[in-house]
Amino acid sequence: MASGLALAAAATLSTAALAACSSSPAGTAGTTSASLSNVSSNAVWSQLTLSDARAAFDSYVAITNQAAQAGNRKLAESVLNGAAKDTTSTALTIARKSHLQPPYTSYAYGAPTFYLPEPPSAGDPQYFVVSVERTPFAGTTPMTPSTQDVAAGVQLPAAGRVLLLFEKSAAGGQWQLASASQLSPGESVPALATDSHGYVISESFNKPSSSLLVTPALAPPLQASVVDDGPASQAAQVVASGPLTTGLYQENKTSARGITAPSGDVYQWLLEGSNYGRLALKTTDGSVLVFYTMYMDTTVETKSALNQDIPIQPGPPISVPGFVQPLLAAKFLAPQKRLMVQDVVTFAAIDPSSADKSAKIQVLAIGGGVYSATAS
Repeated sequence: MASGLALAAAATLSTAALAACSSSPAGTAGTTSASLSNVSSNAVWSQLTLSDARAAFDSYVAITNQAAQAGNRKLAESVLNGAAKDTTSTALTIARKSHLQPPYTSYAYGAPTFYLPEPPSAGDPQYFVVSVERTPFAGTTPMTPSTQDVAAGVQLPAAGRVLLLFEKSAAGGQWQLASASQLSPGESVPALATDSHGYVISESFNKPSSSLLVTPALAPPLQASVVDDGPASQAAQVVASGPLTTGLYQENKTSARGITAPSGDVYQWLLEGSNYGRLALKTTDGSVLVFYTMYMDTTVETKSALNQDIPIQPGPPISVPGFVQPLLAAKFLAPQKRLMVQDVVTFAAIDPSSADKSAKIQVLAIGGGVYSATAS
């Protein structure tokens, strides 16, 4: 199931030596005193200060608190953009069409740690990252009728540490959450390298660096190659196995989300790139922590549809999973030609230092969820 982009990246590897926004219910504390040892108290970049970041995080907690209580889409989206906004909007649509009532799933947050990157280049968006433990409150309702809608079908513990990526556009405006990715069990946030003011040192996403295993921009397609083709992929030489690489391959191979093909139809999946925001931050050991977003496309179609016949010949009705049904019109709930489900999936990964000859790209965290569905 390899994408052309992923294979191209694997070839580059060979020739070069080688992507939910809810919070605590009203009246419940969402944050405690921050652990800020990684950011100097005298940081002076006027465009982004520690107090700015703390205020943006606190505002996010308070507003999503209110939105989750009331099921208020407009309020929820006011503090979101990018992947976080798109997947939350879809989840709220599913909740409404499934007649699920608020308050929706919300979280208690622990003590946040803030990572403030160095000033961006002129015209680029600004980012900062919050690492924080979150725990869902009892008595709130998931925005979907099943757990199968979670990002690409990956099941993580309900409570865990998340990396929240906040973004402000180059033109200004407010800070908004761009993505929330939860660390897989056993993973931890690496120590990040800082400058003399306490700001985390950024790494170019696209510029090749001899100090890294691969250019950061290659981490997404290399991961995609392993997710699409499994351990047999050439990219597995530099991408570590784990729940978000070879595990994601197995998850899709077995169609555990309930997206299955009738006899004679074709089942496919593809992890592919996106234009959502991305960021690379240096770690103290010479690696980089990379944030990026991808699309996961899962498709069931007849061979006639795959071959783009004219006209396309129908086949047996395709079973539509419960979490997908609210996204389709009634006349498409038993499609006989094609069903495609698209997730927006966010990741955080380590692109290791080239000094460690045995190190591989390690995908640490995942977030996002179902985004759209089409049928014919």
